[in-house]
Amino acid sequence: MLNTLPFQDSEFNSARRTIFGQDIKMLSDVVDVFEVMTYHQILKQDINWIIQAGNNVKKYTKNPVICTIQSAPYYTNNFH
Repeated sequence: MLNTLPFQDSEFNSARRTIFGQDIKMLSDVVDVFEVMTYHQILKQDINWIIQAGNNVKKYTKNPVICTIQSAPYYTNNFH
């Protein structure tokens, strides 16, 4: 399982792929499950964004994709 950043390739100059080395398509041969860190509250995203972030990873792999979510509004203030 790989904990995957929830960002699309169009965000942050493709940082998920180019900086963090998370090329989903390439990693599909060695990763069994992609876990998308969809912490919507920390990232100030609407709850529907979770589905979008999961689908963004799923379009690059046939492997299972799951999303981890926040169940309580922890870490939503201060530096986040």
